[in-house]
Amino acid sequence: MYYFWGIRMANARCCIILATIVTISLLCIILGANIAFALKGIYEYVIVSGTIVNIYGQGLENVEIRVLNQYGGVITTVNTSSTGVFSIVLRSGSYLLEFIKRGYEYKKISLSIPGTRSEVDLGKIELKDGVCLVMDLDSISIEEFKSTSIKLTITNISPFEETCILHVTGPNDIMAYFKYNNIKISSIRVPSMGSKTVYLVVEPMGIGKGTYELCVMLNYSIGLISERLSVTVEEPEAKMIRIEHPIMRGCPGDVVSTWVTISNPFDIDLSLVVDVDVPSISWSYDILDQSGKAVSSITLSPNEKTKVKLKLYVPIDIQDGTYKVVLRISSLEYPIYDSKELSLMVRHGTPIIRMSISTPFLKGYPGSTVKYRMTLENVGDAEGLVDINISGLPNGFSYQIKDLSGNVVSKILIDAGKTETYLIEVQIPPDVEPTTFLMKIIATCLNNIYEEEIGLNILGKYDMKYVTENYFIKINAGDTGVFLLTVKNTGYNTLTDVKVNVVDYPSDFNVSVVPDRASEIKPGDSITFSIYIDIPPDMDSGDYYIIINVSSSQVSTEKRAIHVEVSQTSHALYYAIGILGIAICVLLIVYKLFGRR
Repeated sequence: MYYFWGIRMANARCCIILATIVTISLLCIILGANIAFALKGIYEYVIVSGTIVNIYGQGLENVEIRVLNQYGGVITTVNTSSTGVFSIVLRSGSYLLEFIKRGYEYKKISLSIPGTRSEVDLGKIELKDGVCLVMDLDSISIEEFKSTSIKLTITNISPFEETCILHVTGPNDIMAYFKYNNIKISSIRVPSMGSKTVYLVVEPMGIGKGTYELCVMLNYSIGLISERLSVTVEEPEAKMIRIEHPIMRGCPGDVVSTWVTISNPFDIDLSLVVDVDVPSISWSYDILDQSGKAVSSITLSPNEKTKVKLKLYVPIDIQDGTYKVVLRISSLEYPIYDSKELSLMVRHGTPIIRMSISTPFLKGYPGSTVKYRMTLENVGDAEGLVDINISGLPNGFSYQIKDLSGNVVSKILIDAGKTETYLIEVQIPPDVEPTTFLMKIIATCLNNIYEEEIGLNILGKYDMKYVTENYFIKINAGDTGVFLLTVKNTGYNTLTDVKVNVVDYPSDFNVSVVPDRASEIKPGDSITFSIYIDIPPDMDSGDYYIIINVSSSQVSTEKRAIHVEVSQTSHALYYAIGILGIAICVLLIVYKLFGRR
């Protein structure tokens, strides 16, 4: 018994020892896990630091730093110190840092923070200036009094809109200003992350030949940007005068003229004095504008041109020879001037006329006008006054001489060496018959006679048209209707023996025409025929047609159908209604007497 009790005690001790060992093991595992968890918790929060500097390495104060999570939500915001330093305590993970400061570029950095470090130093983070200015050219060459444009691009990479103030410095005699969309500006707003293109306009105004420097400056929220432009100014090539006839001929006592084109090739308004140097005081001149008014000065806008007429009065007692005349223009405000020389050959001479007709034989219809194109050339050495006549023109015909502008002339003055073109218009009478005949154009100048033969073929045209448009008539049976038919002579010749032909009609109709014929119809005239239509009383109601045409000795028209609607008179209708009424009354009486039986 004691033996078995001892065995039980030994087993109990073993169980106690085993339980103690298990308990101690579990405590060690739990304590070990807690210790490991505590060690890991030391790096759950990490300090992120860095320094924000400008392009010169100087720290930037009050830079706003936004911390965004992976979904774009803002976690926290901090600002840099006066030295540009910042520090942020963050959990381990992935973030996006945004750096925002007015006047500086907008920058963002992706950051992944591991759990194995307690601090992350981003070092120096540079923010560039938020606005930059790019000028396409740094040197240009330009003629004085002209203008040129240089492209400037202003780019804003900051997170805020910037107002940029523009100005330029340089010599006073070089005008320089800025344009945006063809509008003169001194400042411009540039949106965040955007750009604007402006143009610097440069205009040298009498500064003289040389090389000069302009300084282009841009002020914005944090400072000043400047660019330098070298401007080489060249003397202007003043080609402002163009004489239409720089070499002219004339006789003593003549008035010689030529058109002169004066241009302003510069980009400024010019007031110009116009003057002429003549060979001697016995000469005189006039300068006329396009309306014929005498002028001594003109005003031209940039790149504008105008025409003036220079008239030279050649002295009557001058000797034969070649004389030089100089036309000069000069600006009232600027050192701008130009001159051109013309030569005038003066000699005593005689005109020699050459005449030609481009189309000497023409054709036309009665009542029309034909035009002969006549060219006169003076190959002599003096102006000539030409008188034009036509011989062989039949009675009833008339003619006029016109220039190409439509002005009627009686005599033609042609300068020596000049060619003039005119139109001879011959009016054909409306009642002339077709024929062909020849004529002569005679040009007389002084004692010289020049002739050209011309011909005219008068064509005939016979034509006749209906004027009447409605070919419908309504007639009661037993009545007579009148249909009016009008025709017109649309040709160029008289029509004779004109009559209406009734080609086909119902046999019961009686159709007659008044008048039965017209002896003649002149061109453009009309005539009306009355077509009488007799309808018999017993004619059935309905639609009938009469086929007609009109003929003359020369031409006939196409056939037309006159639509005749025949209807019964109202008397027959009344009789029918009366008979019908009597029949109804008889039926009613019969019904009352015998209907019930």
